[in-house]
Amino acid sequence: MKEIIKTIFQEWLDRELPTVIEREIDLENYLHTDHVVVVKGFRRVGKTFQLYGLIKKLLQTHKKKEVIYINFEDERIPLKTEFLSLLLPTLNEITGSTPLYLFLDEVQAIPGWSRWVRRLIDMGKIRIFISGSSSKISEREIPTELRGRYLEVEMSPLSFLEYLKFRSVPLPGAGETVSKNQETGYLNMFREYLYSGGMPAVVLAEVNLKKEILLNYYNTLIRRDIIEKYGIRNEESLKDLVKLIVNTTRYSGTKMFNNLKGIGHSIGKATVLKYIAYLRDSFFMDELFEFSPKQKSQLQREKKIYIIDTGFIDLLTSRTNLKEGRLFENVVFYYLRKQYKNSDIFYYRADKDEEVDFLIIDNENKKMVQAAYNLDRPSTQDREIRALVKAGKKFHIDSADIITFNTETEENISWFGYPLHLRLLPAWKLFLSTLS
Repeated sequence: MKEIIKTIFQEWLDRELPTVIEREIDLENYLHTDHVVVVKGFRRVGKTFQLYGLIKKLLQTHKKKEVIYINFEDERIPLKTEFLSLLLPTLNEITGSTPLYLFLDEVQAIPGWSRWVRRLIDMGKIRIFISGSSSKISEREIPTELRGRYLEVEMSPLSFLEYLKFRSVPLPGAGETVSKNQETGYLNMFREYLYSGGMPAVVLAEVNLKKEILLNYYNTLIRRDIIEKYGIRNEESLKDLVKLIVNTTRYSGTKMFNNLKGIGHSIGKATVLKYIAYLRDSFFMDELFEFSPKQKSQLQREKKIYIIDTGFIDLLTSRTNLKEGRLFENVVFYYLRKQYKNSDIFYYRADKDEEVDFLIIDNENKKMVQAAYNLDRPSTQDREIRALVKAGKKFHIDSADIITFNTETEENISWFGYPLHLRLLPAWKLFLSTLS
């Protein structure tokens, strides 16, 4: 086993790290913590590459023997605790010193890994970064030994700003006026982003390969992250459940159970709810609760569904007539979730057909946001505004935003005797606003 460690270490010393495109998450902020840093997220969102980027920065001031990366999916590494026990003594024997930084990819595959990591951080000499696939690093599976001793960093698919960077599209400077030609270019890129999504390898791939790569990711999610991990035998029920989820905008356990039963699946409601929890734990989907002052009511009402990447919606949905609106609301949700990560986000139903897409609550502060891809039809615009006014009156909110594809205006309105300051904001411009 020592020989394997020596071989892997020598390969690390000889290895040239790939070029890394910087993302919005700055892992450098975590370099001096005495906690384990756990980088989590859906598979293939770029976790390992961001670790490479941090390693390259460290190597500007440290020797490579002090900064070591190990991928525990290497088939030569035995899945035995003994490997971990021998790792540091063997490295010390080779180099005469203990590494300062350890980057461990998929170390969760090794039995007893958490006790070993806890022992290292208790020594206080080594900074440890752990990256794992979604099937092994969900929050509730962090072992007891590391509770209170780790920090989580969640990585998502590319934001629109990152998408432009990956596509080598010039970005406007801070405070720079965007020309009409530039605006047209950004709009075209944003439309592409809506359909292809932000999975890094997909963004960089040739057009004819994008769907093939996404399909491979989807099949790997189903097979490795769910079926193999949880020992699921009813594979067809799971696959049809995923299709139902992607092809709807909201769900309840009863609704999904009845739909599966209606197409011939013999499956219990409790099993359906477990499958949905597995999809959620794998970071494939998020759910948004309807606002209610009573938590029991929130749990009982239908939840809205958002998929980690719009590329999967385009790949798996059959509702072509509703696709653009669905894709648009999906990207707005993940933008808001990142912008308001310390706030609670709900949707609010003002009436049967009148809904506020996002009600953001931070203690006593409340904000309303609609996602409306197209407001060309007066009836659509009236419905969106009517919901905002009713909700504003109920929650004493005097302003609201409607995020659109490319409509921009600002006005004061008064409906039903209630005044509201309304802003219509183009999504592409809003998503680039972090530059200003």
